[in-house]
Amino acid sequence: LTGSVSSVRIDEDNAAQNASLDNLLRGNAAGVQVVSNSAAPDAGINVVIRGASSFNSNSQPLYVVDGIILNTDTEVTLGSNAGQKAGADEETNGLIGINPQDIAKIEVLKDASATAIYGSQGANGVVLITTKSANKGKPVINFTAGVDISTRYRKKEMLSYSEFTDFLDMKGISPDDEIYQRFTTKVQEGVYEPVDWQDWTMRTGVNQRYYFSVSGRSDDLNYRLSIGYRDSQGIVKNTGFSNLTVRLNMEKTIGRLIIGTKTSVSHLKSQLTQGASYGNQDAATSMMRSMISSLPLNYIEEKDENGNEVEDPDAPLSGPERWVSDFDSRRIEFRVSPSIYAQIDILPFLKFKSTFGADFRATEQGKFKSKRINTTSEGSVGAIAETDRLNWNWDNLILLDKKIGNHTISGTLGQSASSYFSSVESVEGITIDQWKSKLESLNSAPYTWLAYSENHSQILSFFARAVYNYFDRYVLTATYRIDGSSKFAANNKWAQFPSFAFAWRINQEPWFYAPVISSMKLRLGWGMVGNQGIPSYQTIYRYGVDTYPTHNNINNKVPVTYTQNLPNENLKWETTTQYNAGLDLSLWHGRMTLSADAYYKKTHDLLQRKVLGASAGVSDPYVNMGAIENKGIELTVDAVPVNTRNVEWTISGNISFNRNKILSIDPSGLSSGYLYVDPGKDPQY
Repeated sequence: LTGSVSSVRIDEDNAAQNASLDNLLRGNAAGVQVVSNSAAPDAGINVVIRGASSFNSNSQPLYVVDGIILNTDTEVTLGSNAGQKAGADEETNGLIGINPQDIAKIEVLKDASATAIYGSQGANGVVLITTKSANKGKPVINFTAGVDISTRYRKKEMLSYSEFTDFLDMKGISPDDEIYQRFTTKVQEGVYEPVDWQDWTMRTGVNQRYYFSVSGRSDDLNYRLSIGYRDSQGIVKNTGFSNLTVRLNMEKTIGRLIIGTKTSVSHLKSQLTQGASYGNQDAATSMMRSMISSLPLNYIEEKDENGNEVEDPDAPLSGPERWVSDFDSRRIEFRVSPSIYAQIDILPFLKFKSTFGADFRATEQGKFKSKRINTTSEGSVGAIAETDRLNWNWDNLILLDKKIGNHTISGTLGQSASSYFSSVESVEGITIDQWKSKLESLNSAPYTWLAYSENHSQILSFFARAVYNYFDRYVLTATYRIDGSSKFAANNKWAQFPSFAFAWRINQEPWFYAPVISSMKLRLGWGMVGNQGIPSYQTIYRYGVDTYPTHNNINNKVPVTYTQNLPNENLKWETTTQYNAGLDLSLWHGRMTLSADAYYKKTHDLLQRKVLGASAGVSDPYVNMGAIENKGIELTVDAVPVNTRNVEWTISGNISFNRNKILSIDPSGLSSGYLYVDPGKDPQY
């Protein structure tokens, strides 16, 4: 090992208690920052390794599960009419379909040398996940079940009913004032009742989890089947999710040939709230803001003889009780991630391996907000979107591992192809009158919008890696990779990314003597990686269709085609150059281990949007502009103070420091860039 890699220890109890693998990373790998958008179930996450290296392109790491590149996109596409006017959408967790109890180990590749083998897709780091396989000959059956309780951490200090009444008296509010009447006369008349909205809105969440697995192995067959189910309630009413996962890992040996599959299937249903992770919200756009800003009074609804609510136009709007009864936001997702692989021993030291993996996600999202919450002119609004995402990767590797005396040479020669496809179809509606059936009311919307879009992109790569090991003392690694992306024009489609790393096991030197030190290794590395994490079709013209009224008759609309963007054929790869130095120590025969890293990385030719004036009539184009640097240090310590037959005590800790600096926004280093457009000529930047 010559690069910077953090191994995450998987605790079985911790894995059982978590619904998503991001919680296994949190706090367990130095230099890895995991932030949840909110505490809601199925809430989106943001994972950054060694600081953000980009502005507008993707800064999330690459997740690889048993060779399958996961699609972790969490973008919500409910449309720009009713979808956005219903309020900001909550991002969801794109990793929740992977059961943490299926995971055997997690490795985080952090520096350019370690991630170079994944090329542009690993520009922001790589999280390698290996799932469990059978480790015993006879069949082993395992079943676990558990119940967890979730409560709010603390209550926000707000005025109670009696304290708010005293406040009105202190301010000298007239007894004839309408708000004073609410707290006195109308409470006595039974129109309102005192309430603590935090107690009313929140609850104790009960989480149930069940996990079953059966595994076994023989001389030529290895298999493991697992089924997991989790039902989690959020601490806010009407939030939570249920998730069913199934995984089959099987491997068969036939002479010199090994074939296998690692396939998982999951089904997720979740109920979301709104405004839990966005600032600058009000009671009409955020349930949480409504909870803490509403007066401590609950309007008592009048019921008819059938127990149905009698609509009262004078009833208050946007209160927490309206959010519970009149708001609906749901996500249903089916996910299947199959992989098949074959490996053949050509010679004792030469192998060929081919792996094909895919990740398919079919997601249905819907949101409805009634006019009793949404106080804008659109009234009751709703939107439904169906999103299909499919990405696949096919990797072919020639693997060499040859030892000659004290010299060991290993290498990889490979080719990789990957493809990404997504489609979105949505329907939106506003000013819905029959709103009581929530999302089903969308059928009666007088104003609707239908939309459909597709997105395609492909990457083709060729790479080589060579590792030279002398006497298990000096290790030199060199990697060279060529990536081609469909997102760039022909003149910048291909880019080259080299890396080098060196490791020196100092304790193997004849002159080294330190009984306390079991192992000491110095690591040095340098490398370049590229990023192409922007939307497709930024180098070509994109066209949209719409209808516009004619001058003589507003009701007579004609179809039109218009240009949506200003293409930039000169877009090229965003490139990061990174240096890394590390030291690994093992003391007292492994009872204590320390790992320290210092790094510096600089990203130039940043892919970001150039802001144009509204009069341009097109969306802001992507350009290569600016530079960012990240530098920092990381320290990880593991210790086993007590290790007996009956007791083992393990202590682990890590700390990291990262300093992020924007070196320039535009190529000249000024705080503002420029763009000139001359009809008939390419844009000048």
